[in-house]
Amino acid sequence: LFALKLHLLPDAASVGAVKAPLMANFTANGNCLQTGFLGTSILLPTLTEYGLPDMAYTLLLQDKMPSWLYSVKAGATTIWENWSGRDSRNHPMFGGSLVWLQRILAGVRMNESSPAYEHIVVKPVIPEGLNQASYRIETVRGLVANSWKRNKDSFEMTTTIPAGSNAK
Repeated sequence: LFALKLHLLPDAASVGAVKAPLMANFTANGNCLQTGFLGTSILLPTLTEYGLPDMAYTLLLQDKMPSWLYSVKAGATTIWENWSGRDSRNHPMFGGSLVWLQRILAGVRMNESSPAYEHIVVKPVIPEGLNQASYRIETVRGLVANSWKRNKDSFEMTTTIPAGSNAK
């Protein structure tokens, strides 16, 4: 996972040689999380970057251990220190998926070369099985929001950007 995230692989064959066992590992483990503390933070964005948003979405929705929704079903209000929840139950740093939901599924990203949502990139990634998403944030410039909905024969998207900002 880190080799993919850090772009350490020299060619497409090397990328494929890493992706295949990674996917096999998820499949062999019931499509549940197989990451540790640091790997969890890069998992969903990296899978998406390498053309695997459907697997990222599948991992997000798992509710058996180890998974985010297992913790939710067990009453968690934060990310647990370990997936079983037997120890400390308050370690949210690096473990969440909110950034992926915001930037990838809803598609709202701040252009990193400009400050405070002056330039906004709107580009949702839509995995199989997801038919709608929305996100909104109040920024120093005003409301930034995007929502989309996929129907059988159509796709609708509504984007709001503040005055003085632009979006691509």
